[in-house]
Order: sequence, then structure tokens, then C-alpha cells
Amino acid sequence: MGLESAAFMPRDVFFDLLVWRVGDAPLHSISLLRALERAEAEKLLARASLIKLQKGDLIIRTGEKDDTIYLLLSGIAEVTLDDPDAPPVAIIGAGDTFGEIGFLTSVPRTGNVVASAECEVLVLSNEFLERCITSEPAIGANLLLNLSGELAGRLAITTERAHAAGATD
Repeated sequence: MGLESAAFMPRDVFFDLLVWRVGDAPLHSISLLRALERAEAEKLLARASLIKLQKGDLIIRTGEKDDTIYLLLSGIAEVTLDDPDAPPVAIIGAGDTFGEIGFLTSVPRTGNVVASAECEVLVLSNEFLERCITSEPAIGANLLLNLSGELAGRLAITTERAHAAGATD
């Protein structure tokens, strides 16, 4: 596992690294960064860390307490439960975030996330969010709005699946 930190790079260099890994338009393709200007995204990401993972590496483990959120920049990861025979609950691709529950509530993790291929993951802590809200309230508000939208979308999908499962029983 490799680690790079935005704190040790000039802001524009880290953002350019993000553009190179995610594509030409990370402010549009990454829901967490939507509606941010480049300068705002650079401030937001100034304390981020980048982790390089190999296939099979465990990113999140069920039951662990961790207040970080992850943004998959490249590769694919799977969300699984503790049943090794069960299929993945979800597949995570480049641009997707995960770990929002622990990030926002500091409750133990509800699932495992495993790298299905080589991955690069951006890591942001809850402490980072608190500092962002205090020092850059507009950026913090956008971040929370983007997270809320993503979580609402996931809730809608889960609700739809539950209704579909109930209709087939």
C-alpha cells in the first residue's frame, strides 16, 4: 500500500494529479466535488491523502470505528458482508464515495470494502470536515449538500429494491 498526502504537495499539483487519475472534469464526474470551483476543490483536497491498494486489500472492515470517507479515484472495489458465500452488496467504481456512515456519525462500519483490482483511494477525515466547515463554510456546505444528495440517491435505490423484493415474495 502506497500513501501520498496533499499536505506535502502544492495545491495545484495535487488537483492536477486528481485530474490525471479521474479524467478531465473531476468537478463534474465526482459527486463529492460537484458545484465547487477549482480553487475551492483545491482547498478542500489540501488535507487529503491518496492510498494505492492492490487487488484483495481490505479498505474498510465491518465493525471498525473509523471517521473517514473514501473517494475511489481508479479501480474497482466491492462492498461485502461477513458471509463469504454471499455476492457483493455493491460495486464501487472510479468517482464513487464510500464510508459516509462512519464519516458522518462515527458509528462502526456496516460492511467490508475490498479492492477488486489495483485502486487509488482519496481519504478525508471527519476532523477535516469540521475544519472545513469552520474555515470555509461555503465549501463545507457544498460538501454536505453533495453527500446528502448521494446518500438520498442510495436510499432511493435501496427502497426501490426493498419494494421489488416485497412484490416477488
